[in-house]
Amino acid sequence: MNTTRLFRMTALAACIGTASFLGACGGGGGGDGAPTPTTDPQGGMVDIQDANAMMAALTGKIATGNAQWTIQSGTPPAEAGIAVLPKLFTTPTVEVVPNSTVDLAAVVAGGEMDALFAKIPGANSFFQLQLNTGKSLNVQAKNETGFSFKLLVLNARLSIPGNLDGDGEFCLGISGKLDNNVSAPEATCVNVVGTRTVPPDNQPNAEGFAAALAGEWQSPCFDLSKDADGNGSLSVSEQRSAKQWIHVDATNYSVYYDDYPGSRTCSGEATRYISVGGTFAEAGATTYTANGWARPVDFKPDGVLEGAITSHNLVQLVPGTGQQADVLYLGYPVPYIQSSDPDDIGRGKTAANRPTNVLTGLPFTRG
Repeated sequence: MNTTRLFRMTALAACIGTASFLGACGGGGGGDGAPTPTTDPQGGMVDIQDANAMMAALTGKIATGNAQWTIQSGTPPAEAGIAVLPKLFTTPTVEVVPNSTVDLAAVVAGGEMDALFAKIPGANSFFQLQLNTGKSLNVQAKNETGFSFKLLVLNARLSIPGNLDGDGEFCLGISGKLDNNVSAPEATCVNVVGTRTVPPDNQPNAEGFAAALAGEWQSPCFDLSKDADGNGSLSVSEQRSAKQWIHVDATNYSVYYDDYPGSRTCSGEATRYISVGGTFAEAGATTYTANGWARPVDFKPDGVLEGAITSHNLVQLVPGTGQQADVLYLGYPVPYIQSSDPDDIGRGKTAANRPTNVLTGLPFTRG
């Protein structure tokens, strides 16, 4: 049974890569120093299957706003802690051509992180993005019961070198560190091809889009647990999880959250908090992105939630049976933006900064 309450404060704020990122989240890495590249990324052809050559070729080509992911010798910290570090949701697979750019988003439930790491398996170096020591990068959403929901969205823009030797795939294992906890790596694989073969458009046409989107959509379960007393274990009172829901009816939508105190798996009784509502409209024809066909959509809040403004988003629907789709992916994982947030590339605060592809690592499924 769900108890419904008005969620009056911001339910999500984020830090994504742009020039404003440095002031909000800090600059580049620490570590033991950058290694000398064994392969000149500007000289000769680079074998995609050579992990060390690819790390050298990508050096200086991964950025979050003005903050470069810096290369470090060795391996990133191994998975450690009591698994209270919020899970990363990444973009599992993208397809690109040489001399192009692609946005890789990592979403952190809980909104706190010290550093992010990325490594091609088998390489003797890794990339690091050091974040502010303050860690709390998001506006917290709280009410009288203490419920707090935060997401940290970090957009890494990857420039694909033009001197790659043939087609092939390389993968980056992305992990994060918070205090003494280190998450398990989440793989993001980049398939590089000389020419992309564009399949038929599988998205609903303009007339059938609203019907395909209609219904209730639920996010994966976000583990928001925190080892508050630092004793290395989680009491029941330190365990908490939440789900984000999006309800769509005709051209109207609403966002709400289910709070599960005492559970890390979104089980048991939940309290529902209403966040924001509004209308949505298609903002153009479908486009073929780095991970499939998608449609630009503008989500316009109704003004009840203070500071909530239009999200210039990207929507991809996985076809289901009949008129309705089975899975929903968004370019930015919530259909509104806060006016106080920076004007970030890939965030969608403006139409020009609409996400370039969807976050397939964070699916919304029918509830």
